Amino acid sequence: METSPSPRSTAPVVIAILLAIGPGLGALLGTMSNSEQFTIANLILSPALSLVSGILLGFRTGDSVGEKALHSLLWALGAFGVSLGLQFMGCNAVNYRF
Repeated sequence: METSPSPRSTAPVVIAILLAIGPGLGALLGTMSNSEQFTIANLILSPALSLVSGILLGFRTGDSVGEKALHSLLWALGAFGVSLGLQFMGCNAVNYRF
């Protein structure tokens, strides 16, 4: 019997990380190019993308259904914090005010 763990695809993790940092980087690019609509769209999409990112990561790290739900919530909060932090830094980098 084989006891080594089966290799898991890293694609969901990469996608989750891109979803978490995407709005922050988008807000940075939008503010640097003075594109208000692009920046506002990133701010609006950030919670939804962070939630999807958290669900992807939570289902990878949790063992039971309860753990998967708890991990998803924690990962979503962390991803949202990272996204908002990047957006804040991006807006402050160019002295952007709404």
